Amino acid sequence: MLSLFDPNVAYVTAMLALLVVVLAVLTPGTGILELGAFFLLTVAGYQVSQMAVNLWALVFVALGLLPLALAFRRKNTRLALGTSLALFFIGSALLFRDPEGGLIGVHPLVILTATLLEGGFLWLLAEKSLETLSSPPMQDLSRLIGEVGEARTPVYREGSVYVNGEAWSARSEVPIQEGEHVKVVGREGLFLLVEPLRDRRQQEPYGQ
Repeated sequence: MLSLFDPNVAYVTAMLALLVVVLAVLTPGTGILELGAFFLLTVAGYQVSQMAVNLWALVFVALGLLPLALAFRRKNTRLALGTSLALFFIGSALLFRDPEGGLIGVHPLVILTATLLEGGFLWLLAEKSLETLSSPPMQDLSRLIGEVGEARTPVYREGSVYVNGEAWSARSEVPIQEGEHVKVVGREGLFLLVEPLRDRRQQEPYGQ
């Protein structure tokens, strides 16, 4: 029977943590993915602290950050993205030692399955995100400045608001509660900058 400290279980936990972290970064504001990422990272960290690991394998994971940064700077995007994912996956696969003294404790079939499934999914997800970042905006967010809407999630560093009949990612300098009316005061990339309408007499229709 597999235990929490089996190298295969620990590897799968690490892969799930990576997946949920990426999803949480790309779809901020709900809180559910953030909590899931925190839980999985906590479990993975506890597993690593209690198991025999190859600390040098973390070098591969760290090196994966450089090509990822280059990918988002639009320099040899596909090559950089592929290199980054490869380094992350290699580092994770080599991290856990065999309890019986071997160098690698994760079964090759588990590594292959995780690489094909999660690697392929993350490749498509990251490539779509990079395409979105490099494409000209489909809509002029500046036209929404001055509009009034409603917070669909708690908004502070990030969140979601409903303005002019559409949902938008948003940020605020002060905490805004879910359901509170907001006013768009600016934009920052693909994010709307909003502030709370504390005075209910200032509310305006925010769309259907």
